[in-house]
Order: sequence, then structure tokens, then C-alpha cells
Amino acid sequence: MQLHFPHDDHAERGVLGAVLLDPNECWHVASDQLRVSDFYAPRHAEIWRAMAALVKSGGAIDLVLLRSQLLLTDKLEQAGGDEYLIGLTDTIPTTAHTAQMAKRVHELSLVREVMRASLRIAEEGAEPIDDVDDYLDRASHVLAGVCETRASKLNVTTLPDVLDESYSDLARRQQAGQSLLGHPTGLHLLDRATSGFVPGDLIVLAGRPGMGKTALANAIKLGIARSTKRAVLSLELEMTGQQLAHRLLAAEGSVDLRHIRSAKLTAQELQDLAITADELSRLPIFFIERRDTRISELRRAARRVVHQHGPLALVVIDYLQIARPEKRDSNRAQEVSEISGALKSLAGEFGCPVLALSQLNRKVESRHGAERRPILSDLRESGAIEQDADTVLFIHREELYDASTPDKGIAEVIIAKQRSGPLGTLRFAWRSEFTAFANLAYAEHDRQESLGYDEQPRSNGRTYE
Repeated sequence: MQLHFPHDDHAERGVLGAVLLDPNECWHVASDQLRVSDFYAPRHAEIWRAMAALVKSGGAIDLVLLRSQLLLTDKLEQAGGDEYLIGLTDTIPTTAHTAQMAKRVHELSLVREVMRASLRIAEEGAEPIDDVDDYLDRASHVLAGVCETRASKLNVTTLPDVLDESYSDLARRQQAGQSLLGHPTGLHLLDRATSGFVPGDLIVLAGRPGMGKTALANAIKLGIARSTKRAVLSLELEMTGQQLAHRLLAAEGSVDLRHIRSAKLTAQELQDLAITADELSRLPIFFIERRDTRISELRRAARRVVHQHGPLALVVIDYLQIARPEKRDSNRAQEVSEISGALKSLAGEFGCPVLALSQLNRKVESRHGAERRPILSDLRESGAIEQDADTVLFIHREELYDASTPDKGIAEVIIAKQRSGPLGTLRFAWRSEFTAFANLAYAEHDRQESLGYDEQPRSNGRTYE
């Protein structure tokens, strides 16, 4: 079968003719979208290359100079000759549609490039393949690279444009009574301290085993799915789907997790779980259960969710240190650096926050008293994670170290890093039987809610209570 590569000769001629008719205006309009390889016809590519050379040398674009430039490079005949150059302006009644014609040329060029990449992938697939996962990864990278590179253009934005957009957004949010910049998590103090989970941010949530990282991540997943009504994708590298379902049911249904795991439930608990399961099943939350998942595979799954269910509100990785790098490296810190950088890129690509759970070093356990509270250097392979993260949260429950503490049933969420907000410690209720976090009620909740975060100094040791 002869494959046809789509192109629009009229649009290509139209762009070139418009530039010749009004070079001062049309060159800038067209060159914002096009490069030489966007032109299908070789003669048009040579003409565009000559125009670009004239602009680069500081010269004007007109028929005489264009002809001279083509003669200089011995490309006049390849460009169609004098008659073809003169004829470019004959069929252009107006230059008003230059941007639309340039867009048409660029889009068809993108389609052709995807087709060529697909052919290369198909040819490789026709050969014996030892590692199918590796082939799929490379195929995904090739297509993603084409689409991302060609679809994106470097936009230069003026300060007035940024200010106008920022002011309009502020006015819209104020009119709508929307105080948060990002997505509400449902944990009011966390929302207030972070202004919600902001699209494009990488948020790292870290703690020692058993502190409740997964429980807090589950609460955030549910809160954002409810508040946005948009898809949440979670990469579960440590738990099975059944284990996760048990935890969600226990936390949301306020049913003891031990009763669920042992299937020893009262009639009331069964009824409560049925109602909870029905409610949870309506939320657009999707899971991947595979310990050796690469970030490239997560990216492919995210694209599939977006295609089928619309934009993502949140991506969660539980947890960062056991995600699989694209290539194994003897330097573990380098592997983690690659993974954290890929997650930050993922947040930007899909325009959603990414929440990555992380482990802490064991040295936390050797400290005493208040010094047991985590600090940034306690992150495993902390350099890259700390650098890439927009926000770093730690979980600390003193009762795991001191059975006589007055803070039983209290979980501290320590904001150790935040690019655009305060640092400090938030206190939440911890219900161990449900493995659930909750907003504190009554006096303590009111005391924390009254804090003016914007008025607090940025200090690592500050506790807002």
C-alpha cells in the first residue's frame, strides 16, 4: 500500500507569497510557527531557508534579494526558478490569513512526522524483540518526543500580559469566593497553609515506616477527587488493590480495619461499608499496581486516563524510592535524581500536582525528644528530592516513640519546604483503628484556624498552634 503523507501546497505557497508581499508583518507571524522542515515541497523549503538567511543577515526580504540569496547558495533552480518566485505573489489576494496558513503548514508537518516515527516503530517491531516492555517504552518515547517537541513553541510573554492574567485570575477567584490557588485536599489547615495543591507542583510527603504516609495520601486523593470531580491517578508500588480498598473503606466508613481484614463485621458495619463503597465507586480514581513500574509507563497510563476521562487533578506515587528508573545505575542517588526530575516534568506536562511519597533515613530513630522531628537532610538521597520538590511535608507521630506522650492520637504534618508559602507544623487527628487522618475538632481546631499564616515568619522550627 502506498502511504500518502498529507500536505497543503496552496497553504505553503500562501505563506511564502504573504511574506514577499508584506515581509515586515508576515515574516514574524509565520516564523513564530514554522521552520524549514515544516515545508513538504523541497522548493518551498529552499525558499524559506533563503528568507531566513536574509533575516539573519539583517537584510530585507524582497524578490530581488531573495533571488540573489538563492543564486549565492546555488539553489535558484531547486526553488523553481525566476518564474516560480514571481508567481508566488500572484495568487495571494490578502495577507490577513498568514497565521492560519502557517498553522496549517505546521500541523500537517506534525502529522507527517508522527507518521514517519510510527513507520520506524513498525519496522523495528517487525524484527525479533527480546524485551517487549523495553520496545514499548522506546516507542512511547519516540512518539511523545515528536508530539511534545513539535507541538510546543517557546513563548515570550510580556510583563503586562502576566500582570493582566494574574489580576484577572485574582478577580475571578475573589468573585467566586475561591481563596485557594490549587485543589482543595479536604484537610482545611493543609489547604490554608499551602493554598491547596497547585497544578504543576511536585509535593513530597515523607516519613518513617508506620507514620501514616499512605493514609494521608489516601485522604488527599479522595479530597481532591471530590473537590475537582477530575481524575486522580495513583501508582501503588507497595500495596495491592485489595489492601488499598480495605484501607479506603476503613478510613471513609469509620470501620475498624482489623474487622475488615478478618471479615468479622457487625450488621451495622456491613451496612456502613456498603454505603461507603457506593460513594467511593463514584469517584474518578484510578490505580496502577506494579512494583517495577517505570515513570515512562506511568506517563503512558496518564495519557490514557486523560484521553478517556479528561484532565488529571492529581498523580500520586507511593513511594518514590521503589519506582523503577529508566536505566539501572550503580549510583542510587543518580537513579533517585532521575526519578524525581521525571516526576517534576510529569507535573508540568499534565498541568496537575504530583504527590510523591518518600522514605526517611534511619538516623531519625537515633535522635531523642524534639530532635526526632524530621528535617530536610533526613530524606533518603535528599539532594535531588529536596531540589526538585516545590513542597516537602513530613509526618511525625510522637506516640510511636513515647507511649506516655500527651499527644496520643495526634499527627503532626511538618511543612519543611514550600516555595511560595510558610513553613511550620500542623496538627491533625490520627485514628489508628481506621488508619485515617482528620481535621481536629473544637477548641484546638479553632485555635489553629485563627492563625494568620501570611503574618508568620518563615522559620523551620515554628509550630503553629
